[in-house]
Amino acid sequence: MKTRFILCVSLCLLAFSVPTEDPSSWSIDAVHSNIGFKVRHLGISNVRGEFLDYDAEILMDGTDLSTLMVSATIEAGSIDTGNERRDGHLRSDDFFGAEEFPNITFTSTEVTNIEGNNFHLVGDLTIRDVTKSVALESEFLGTTKMGDSERAGFE
Repeated sequence: MKTRFILCVSLCLLAFSVPTEDPSSWSIDAVHSNIGFKVRHLGISNVRGEFLDYDAEILMDGTDLSTLMVSATIEAGSIDTGNERRDGHLRSDDFFGAEEFPNITFTSTEVTNIEGNNFHLVGDLTIRDVTKSVALESEFLGTTKMGDSERAGFE
């Protein structure tokens, strides 16, 4: 269950980016992005939540998914499930240990299994100073112009 939670958190980080001056560098559009998750609870219901404080750098040449690189930092203590008691438990040493380990990080290492707009984003996920390689099933939703900038979407 913890692994699924971690993967969902990392995957959602990629939603809706906005390019900066460098055409291959993208920044997070905080108004249209979130790091959300859904975790099965007792096998009969789902708990949903999000992390409110995060930052990421996304690099990609045009729409060439093979060039995608992501580096993200999430503030573990910013977790919000809509239930303060549960959030406190998740921040505790039982889960994230947010006081001693304030950051969750993800750094991509490669993109594999590209089929159309679907791909696996492989990278190193670090929680509580423990790093594990994960492969995130992802989808590139495309790009669109909005004002003077181009936006890209990922799930």
